[in-house]
Amino acid sequence: WYQRRVREAVVSTQSTGDTLVSKTENIQSSLNQEIAKNAEMAQKLHELTANLSDATISISDLRSTMEFLQVEHSFIESDVEKKDVSISELTQEVEKLRHSKQDLVTKCKRKTQGTNQETQCFSD
Repeated sequence: WYQRRVREAVVSTQSTGDTLVSKTENIQSSLNQEIAKNAEMAQKLHELTANLSDATISISDLRSTMEFLQVEHSFIESDVEKKDVSISELTQEVEKLRHSKQDLVTKCKRKTQGTNQETQCFSD
């Protein structure tokens, strides 16, 4: 009876051991799959980090370009304002010249009134 119980215990222990080995192998296989997935994700994360770094550099370059363009825009606005002032000054000069011409024409008319020279005042 004792030996039969020992044999049953040995068979039961072997069966339990085989089950444990099988479960351990399954766990090991699952862990290997997870390790492979994690390695793949780590690679993707590395690629994303590199892309993010490139994007950050591009954003920095765009900011620098935008700042440069803002400075250029300010210079252009300043030049436009100066040209507007110059145009305004030239317009005033033209108006002065028109008044001077009108004054000269009027003086010429007075001096030549009643003579044949009156037509010369308008020839120019």
